[in-house]
Amino acid sequence: MNDFEKKIKNRVRLLATGLAIVCSVIIYLLIRQSYDDDYISSIFSTPWKTAATNIQLILLVTLIATLIFSITKNIRAIRNPDRLDNLYIYETDERNIFIKQKTGSLGMNMVMFGLTIATIVTGNSNPEIFFTLLGSLLFVIVIHVLLTVYYSRKY
Repeated sequence: MNDFEKKIKNRVRLLATGLAIVCSVIIYLLIRQSYDDDYISSIFSTPWKTAATNIQLILLVTLIATLIFSITKNIRAIRNPDRLDNLYIYETDERNIFIKQKTGSLGMNMVMFGLTIATIVTGNSNPEIFFTLLGSLLFVIVIHVLLTVYYSRKY
């Protein structure tokens, strides 16, 4: 169980690093918007700028909420032995492991995180690239959900 606790602590560090990256992206966007306000407003017409800003906000809030939820879940498991046991049982369940392997869960999650960051960053510069990346992100999310549901029912 000590090895599993180390694994969870490393996961918390990784999630905290992801949260730091997201916060640095937010700071970058705020700085860029304050310096390049005329440049940004010349590229976007008002409807595009509003849509891009709203989608960026939704993506950022969702990403931050997911990261904070995962961090708190893992920290609570480290502090409480019963929760740590439950988490260990859930993560070492052969059915769950098999479903994650079939859906390519780790790779898909990394692609979704990268596409989310790229979509947020490009939202201030080019609407064509922004909506292309957003469409790609939504496609990857739909495929991931469909594969998870399919393999959960099949196995």
